[in-house]
Amino acid sequence: MVLDPAAVGLALQRVSLLRWRRVYAGAYHDMPLGAGYGDTRFSSPRQGFRVIYAAEDTATGIAETIVRDRFERVARRNRVLRLGELARWSVAEIGTGAPLMVLDLVDVSPFLLGIDTDTLGARAHDAGQVFSQMLHDQFPEIAGIKYRSRLTGRLCMVIYERAFPALRCPAHMRLLEHPDLAAHLRALHIEIDPEDAL
Repeated sequence: MVLDPAAVGLALQRVSLLRWRRVYAGAYHDMPLGAGYGDTRFSSPRQGFRVIYAAEDTATGIAETIVRDRFERVARRNRVLRLGELARWSVAEIGTGAPLMVLDLVDVSPFLLGIDTDTLGARAHDAGQVFSQMLHDQFPEIAGIKYRSRLTGRLCMVIYERAFPALRCPAHMRLLEHPDLAAHLRALHIEIDPEDAL
């Protein structure tokens, strides 16, 4: 499949990131802008490029990275995470030194681009990965994709490896050290296991 350049052009947007959040594995705490090859929504299905994800708020970063679908059909009173699990994560502030040219899938529907709606909404990542690989290969000027989290409805961004040099990280910390962690968990209707200890 070849993406229509005219349709893609209508969805392009220059975006500057300021204090977006990246929740990432604490094993790589000292590398907040590092990335490996993973099996994620917009990663390359053939490990052709790496990606970094960021969200406009920490709660969405937690939902997308740590929680995902585990609380589907679970009553709010039973949504519990253990301290030991939260201790395995870090959070970074992400910004850009210059605006990035991204594909805006927030205001332009996948319908207009002729792409499968599973690209954004499915649990499985196959459709998103195929689309991302096509976009990356056919439009070298595009730095990433802006989209809405299927879990919280808030804004997210995937940034391609070729745009990593434009990223800045003014601060990063262990997730458990985040001063607003309790508020972010409350926003997701999640409690910390009171019987848990590190």
